[in-house]
Amino acid sequence: LGLLAAKRPQAVRVLTEHVGHVHYDSKILDRVEGAAMRTVGRLAARAAEGIVVLNDKVWKEMAALAPEAKLVRIPNGVDVERYRLPDPGERERLRKALGWDERPRVLFVGRLVRKKGIELVLSVAARLAGRACFVVVGPGHIEPASNVQVLGTLAPSRVAELYRAADVFLLPSRGEGFPLVVQEAMASGLPVVLADDPSYAPYLVKDGVRTSAPETQALIQTLEPLLDS
Repeated sequence: LGLLAAKRPQAVRVLTEHVGHVHYDSKILDRVEGAAMRTVGRLAARAAEGIVVLNDKVWKEMAALAPEAKLVRIPNGVDVERYRLPDPGERERLRKALGWDERPRVLFVGRLVRKKGIELVLSVAARLAGRACFVVVGPGHIEPASNVQVLGTLAPSRVAELYRAADVFLLPSRGEGFPLVVQEAMASGLPVVLADDPSYAPYLVKDGVRTSAPETQALIQTLEPLLDS
């Protein structure tokens, strides 16, 4: 056993960092996170043989914490067999099975927390009541509204069907690398509306994604042309 253990290669420590420092509205929270990154984060980064990042922003942060570490950029991938364009007639069949009428459906997929922008989604939904319905998927709790359908956590295959059935995907989140759900929506042919974030720039397709200031009225103005189309 000792001989086998001696020949066994040591495990390699690989750190994956998705978004780096997320700026909070609260100065206290922002400073606490910054301190954590400079202490525990630095120790973890310098103990790793390799660090995987998603974009240039996180690359720069990790390089500053651990200048000697090997950094590798590996963007998130998306399963284009599961998340795909709807087949002819499939969208109509899915909407009928879901009990949806002809009103446009705006889809949100993510945790129901402030970071993901759920409070902005609900604010936009309240202003667009009677014009569009909002479909919310993800863990968490929100108060029900007349034009907001809350579906909770669903299996990936079910979420894929919602992408193919909906009209617009809305995710006004902040502090993201490039959310996987956005790529899933894009792979499904769904127009996407995001809150402005400089880290999105390398990924965006001009005709597939629209960005907006993270404010209710700005998001409505960005959504309206898509709801009319």
